[in-house]
Amino acid sequence: MIVSNNDYNNAFSDVLVCVITSNSFSDTYSVNLENEDLEIGVLPESSVVKTHKLFTIEKTKIIKKFSMVKSEYYDQIKAKIEALISNHDLIATLG
Repeated sequence: MIVSNNDYNNAFSDVLVCVITSNSFSDTYSVNLENEDLEIGVLPESSVVKTHKLFTIEKTKIIKKFSMVKSEYYDQIKAKIEALISNHDLIATLG
């Protein structure tokens, strides 16, 4: 799932993505993904977005866009990433 914003995507040759898997499990930074979360497209099966598994990929490696999530769902993903990179725990650990 591409999570980088359009400004970044237009300025660089890569995009920031989260892993999506059909392996069902639950943890603090994962969000279930179902067809009702999609604005466009259909999932072959229920999936999970792992917001703690971030990496970049060159745009030339992306073959096609197959779906788009609803803005409410994207807000959940964004909140999980923000919680992940929050410096609250870091400050507490360093202090």
